[in-house]
Amino acid sequence: MHNPKNKPSLHLRGAAAVDCRRPGGTPPALAVEAHRDGTGGIMTFEQFTDQQWEAIRLLLPREEKPSDRGDIELTGQVFWIMRKRRLALGPPLKVFRQLEALQRKSYELQDALKALPDRLRPLAPDLDLAKLDNWLWALFIAFGVLAGPSFSRNRDAYRDWLYEGLLGHWEKLGGSFSFSRKPDGSPYGPLIDFLTLTMKAIAGKAPGPSGIAKIIDQYRKADDFPD
Repeated sequence: MHNPKNKPSLHLRGAAAVDCRRPGGTPPALAVEAHRDGTGGIMTFEQFTDQQWEAIRLLLPREEKPSDRGDIELTGQVFWIMRKRRLALGPPLKVFRQLEALQRKSYELQDALKALPDRLRPLAPDLDLAKLDNWLWALFIAFGVLAGPSFSRNRDAYRDWLYEGLLGHWEKLGGSFSFSRKPDGSPYGPLIDFLTLTMKAIAGKAPGPSGIAKIIDQYRKADDFPD
């Protein structure tokens, strides 16, 4: 009979990698601006309004190409696709706790079966608890990421992915990761405005100029974004 003690106890696997590199792949195409559905539903993004894009376009470090708008919109679409999929089965932490409860009951059942008299135990039906345990482990790996530190408190791995994707577009457009400061120390510049406008359009909100400056500094220092 399968012995659950052969495996260590499970914990949130927040260290498991969520790919926060530049966006890739070809997700299903969608088509409206960031909005709520009017019934309190989740915000989403499908495309910039012409007014939003005109303000963004004026900040681009080179002359606009036909593909620029669609490339940046695709990053916003992928961001919301990932967020929706994360919540598709309910709050990840709640699901993780439900899986833990199921695992405990599975272990209790296995222990109860092992406690039966030796002559009676072989007559018990095969419950294939080893298969159940393997199924639980596969789900623990997935939900350990979705409910782990990458999404705890104010952290959001998908939002970080979006920042990096937008910075990647800026780099591709020929821009540099630089900004200026006013006499009072407030950061400003085309990149600050670009991230403010794109984040508000895609995610519904954006950090203030100082918050965006910190994000730029973080990625400017990263190997992926050399000066």
